[in-house]
Amino acid sequence: MLMPGRDAYVEAVQNPDNFGLPLLKRLGLVRHPETNAPMAWPGAFGIVFRMENSHGDARAVKCFTSAYPIRAERYEAVSDYFDTLFSRNTASVRFLAESYYARQGVQVGRRWQPLLIMEWVEGDLFNRHVGALCAQSYPRPQLLALARTWAELMRALRADRLVHGDLQHGNMLVTPDGTVKLIDYDGMCVPLLIGRFVLEGGHPNYQHPCRVQQYNERLDEFSGLVILAALVILAACPDLWDRYDIRRNMLFQESDFKNPEGSALFAELDTLEEPGVRIVTQAMRRACLARNTDGIPSFDSVAGALGLY
Repeated sequence: MLMPGRDAYVEAVQNPDNFGLPLLKRLGLVRHPETNAPMAWPGAFGIVFRMENSHGDARAVKCFTSAYPIRAERYEAVSDYFDTLFSRNTASVRFLAESYYARQGVQVGRRWQPLLIMEWVEGDLFNRHVGALCAQSYPRPQLLALARTWAELMRALRADRLVHGDLQHGNMLVTPDGTVKLIDYDGMCVPLLIGRFVLEGGHPNYQHPCRVQQYNERLDEFSGLVILAALVILAACPDLWDRYDIRRNMLFQESDFKNPEGSALFAELDTLEEPGVRIVTQAMRRACLARNTDGIPSFDSVAGALGLY
């Protein structure tokens, strides 16, 4: 099924009567201060608009530009599971944005299109936040604190049987109080979806070369380990950021995973004596050399060895 494009959505969302939910009819689009056009952020599968009520409370509204016949079932499963988590205020809620999927979200022309309504999260993209810390004179305490927060996040996801599916810098925000918030739930897996085929492969600079094509509860282990390792390493040697940041990674990249023995980054890490760096370097090398994802060291074992639990 052909989905509307960006321009069609931009036109449709400017008329409150086109929304199917009373909540959206009461919200107003945030507009560009110079052009007065609706502010929009295009992505791989859709376009996101910011909407606010009269008190300034904001929501992110995602409209889809690419069709997946099974998207509705998946998003509804995630939305229902989130309702349960938020009503119980479980461990993972701290790191999530509330999300609701509506089949009849916005009318474009004569057809109803689905949309996703999410809590609007203010914060810096994860890699920008880390880069700013590395530019400080002594970022070690802040980076180690962020590593501990990351370990808490990973533990919370596992406790609530959540798999994000695409943990990477562009899908994570650091809020002003230092909390990490996960966004973009296109690849999210909840218990009902375990065993289903994965719709997205995830960012290659965060995924194991042998990533499986079905959802399982260990799908985030490797990407979680990549991010933890980067934070621990940068706490010991923040200068590495300038040498290995390519603005779409966290120190490591796909070529390091495929050939750790030929990696300049791994070779440099082997020269560092810090115990924490040794722990994560050994774990990352073992993970990269694993012939399948079952050989990836568990995130818990690495975090425990670092004293983060």
